[in-house]
Amino acid sequence: MTYNEASSAGHSTVLSDTSPEALHAETFAVEGLHCAGCMRKIEKNLSALPAVSSARVNLSKMQVTIAWNSSAMTEQNLTKELDRLGYPAKAVKQNSHKANDDNQLVSAMAVAGFSAANIMLLSVAVWSGGLDGMGTFTRDYFHWVAALIAIPTIAYSGRPFFNSAWLALRKRSVNMDVPISLAVLFALILSLFQLANSQEHTYFDAAVVLLFLLLVGRVLDQMVRRRAFDQAANLASLQAVVATRLRSNGSNEEVDVQDLSRGDLLLVKPGDRIAADGVVASGLSDIDLSMVTGESLPETVSAGSDLFAGALNLSGVIKMRVTAVGKSTLLSTIEELMVKAQQGRARYVRIADKAAEIYVPFVHGAALLAFVLAMGMGLGWETSLSRAITLLIITCPCALGLAVPVVQVIISSALFKKSILLKSSDALERLAKIDTIVFDKTGTLTLVEPELMPLTTNTEPALFTKAQQLASFSNHPLAKALAKDGKEKDLFSEAIKELPGKGLETTINGNPVRLGNRVFCQVGEQASDDGLAEIWYAEEGQAAVRFAFQQKLRPDADKAIRQLKVTGYELFLLSGDKDKAVTNVARQLDLEKFHAGQTPQDKASFIRQLKQSGRSVLMVGDGINDAAALMEADVAMSPSTASEINLTTADFLFQNASLMAVPFAIEKARLSSKLVRQNFALAVIYNLIAIPLAFLGFATPLVAAVAMSSSSLLVTINALRGADSLSKPVRWNQKYSPNTEAISCQ
Repeated sequence: MTYNEASSAGHSTVLSDTSPEALHAETFAVEGLHCAGCMRKIEKNLSALPAVSSARVNLSKMQVTIAWNSSAMTEQNLTKELDRLGYPAKAVKQNSHKANDDNQLVSAMAVAGFSAANIMLLSVAVWSGGLDGMGTFTRDYFHWVAALIAIPTIAYSGRPFFNSAWLALRKRSVNMDVPISLAVLFALILSLFQLANSQEHTYFDAAVVLLFLLLVGRVLDQMVRRRAFDQAANLASLQAVVATRLRSNGSNEEVDVQDLSRGDLLLVKPGDRIAADGVVASGLSDIDLSMVTGESLPETVSAGSDLFAGALNLSGVIKMRVTAVGKSTLLSTIEELMVKAQQGRARYVRIADKAAEIYVPFVHGAALLAFVLAMGMGLGWETSLSRAITLLIITCPCALGLAVPVVQVIISSALFKKSILLKSSDALERLAKIDTIVFDKTGTLTLVEPELMPLTTNTEPALFTKAQQLASFSNHPLAKALAKDGKEKDLFSEAIKELPGKGLETTINGNPVRLGNRVFCQVGEQASDDGLAEIWYAEEGQAAVRFAFQQKLRPDADKAIRQLKVTGYELFLLSGDKDKAVTNVARQLDLEKFHAGQTPQDKASFIRQLKQSGRSVLMVGDGINDAAALMEADVAMSPSTASEINLTTADFLFQNASLMAVPFAIEKARLSSKLVRQNFALAVIYNLIAIPLAFLGFATPLVAAVAMSSSSLLVTINALRGADSLSKPVRWNQKYSPNTEAISCQ
């Protein structure tokens, strides 16, 4: 029950599609999606088809949603077109994508890592033995052992790249996996040839190490996608499976939620989840509407009150009239908003992806040219092939690929030490660019649990003890807060009755005693309403006593807000709570821009408008009603006490109660952006030096593998150099614009 006046949040329904009847939309599960280049290729080619109205790829879900004229093209035509492009696809309802794909990648990485370590031990022995005059038999023996390790390793761990490259080549196309596969296979073939001819050098170590480094990046990327793939699915746990429908003759029947229709009359018992959107026809109860308002306190509903699918009935029995079902419900609207926002986020193109666009044709062309020129110079096919392989290996974009992940590891470790968990692969880059921050109220700026305020009247200790003891018989959050630390027991020997939406009542020596809202306790209108949550205690012969509650601000909330304001960020407060409650918090934190009574759609729409105006937005929230807004924002941050949906949706989670996690994470994100730019510069410089050397034959495949590994080590060392900055305290000592190059911090 709630002891405050009930209030209902507005709800806007989803507009039906007004496109022509022949326009059909379907979502397909697509295999072989790896990067933004794949996205652009699919969207560009599909959109070029006359019958296709739009094509949008969701990289995290590995899906593409296509709208097309069904009278001019069939679903089979589209799957054939996707197959022709090298991306086998099926309609989502037929999708058999298995979660063990991640396990297969991890297994391939583990095998490659184990084998690489062992082959490198053999290679070191050969190198050092060569200086001391190792015999030919011993050297060949080590090479044969390396070959016996490398061949099955490449066959097993190379499958993700080989399969992807083969699919592309079958469709007369290329992708990033083609040059990788060629480099590995050519290095293996050349090594076997040299081994068979008892030559000094083989390159099994180069091939296996190359596979291992690339698989590390692939596994990290896949883990992030898998987490994103399951985000919207968490909302399904809030959806009721069955509902109790009342027949016209007064009897009831259990029906599947999918069989409900507008106008149905449903019976909702305590503990049931609301099966559809609707209005209360009769009855009185307390409803957990946190998914709509974000508030932990339940709200009282009565005849005419709005109800939403997924909300939880806590106390009384009610009857409701269905007004919206299926995709038209608020719960489905939130899910749809999340999916759309997720698709937009998946279109974020990183610098590495842009560089990869020109990588494949450039490397293939350079390797072929090196081979042809070497052959033309009469160097023989072995030397010519060695130059081509060297070029393929030395230009492998490991340094480019590690430029971001290695910084993420360093920075995420620093964040973790401050109990901040980084969950999204490119969140640091996005956080460094934000200029606007939107906060939720309850559970974000404030703690969830209500706190009893000091009494404004001289309440007798005995009366306060009675109120505490009576409150201990209720599970209502305000009653629990009042009963906290109460020590007296058994003050009430009479039966205690709890009335849904009102409060508790009992008798003492035949005199009625009540604990509940002001109407139930017959306080009247003379008592002012300041917007605070409240419980009244009324005992015959005594003046009614008010117990007011406030939501306590998070530790350092005022300090964090001051720092963010001083540094130039524009701050907003959006809350589903009542105006007075939101105003109180905004006044305490000196926040000028705030909005109360916000529905999930309102919050998502507000952030969308900010983005359309050119803003880069960070959303900090914790409730289910914040899920769509968190997905819509450029960056999302939540406390660890957030709902399960937001725990998967957020890019950052902070486990400490202090709100200083927000400015701290922003500062470290800006540092990571600086380190990433430096790493990209180092990777470019490496390629400018390495490519000419390999092209002119001044490097062997072995040297190429070492150089490639060295370039990766170089960007790692540079990232570690920035680790020293992480141990220094942030000094926010001057005003700056978030768009400036650096923050003044030491």
